[in-house]
Parts: sequence; C-alpha cells; structure tokens
Amino acid sequence: MKLVIAFLVLFSLLAVSSAAEKFDFFYLVQQWPGSFCDTRQGCCFPDDTKPAAAFGIHGLWPNYAKCRGRGRQGLARAMLGDAFLSTVGRRGKC
Repeated sequence: MKLVIAFLVLFSLLAVSSAAEKFDFFYLVQQWPGSFCDTRQGCCFPDDTKPAAAFGIHGLWPNYAKCRGRGRQGLARAMLGDAFLSTVGRRGKC
C-alpha cells in the first residue's frame, strides 16, 4: 500500500512539473473557515493559539503574468464559449 501511495505522489509531482512550464506563476490559495462566519453574524476565531493551523488549502491555481494578449473579454470567451456568454446576456438582472 505504501508503494502505491508513493507511486501516486511521484506521478502527480511529475504531472505538475510538466504543466508548470506553461504558466508564469501559481497562487497558493488558503481559506480560513472563520471568514465564512464573517458573512453571517460575526466572526468565528480559532480556539487554539495557532491560527495558521486553522487555515485550509483551497488550491494551487496556475496563472500567467499577462493574459497572453486576449484581454479580459477574450479570456472569458475562451473559457466559457460564445454560446454560453450569449445566453447569459439574455437573462434578467438579479
């Protein structure tokens, strides 16, 4: 079992390293559960003395230094597609 886990970790590291060449940098995004409470009725602070331990890793997001010349609208069109964006424009406002 340990060998399988080691293989999966090694394989995932190799996959990330090959994909890392295509991006300029990565955001390490962390989330503090207390910030969710802040949207409701106050804020929930961690009970322990180490608040950093209460943070969870939300993800490692790849990014480019620039949008590769497409601009903001071009990026949205590339990610969502023209058909989806045209239906969004027809809907009412919230």
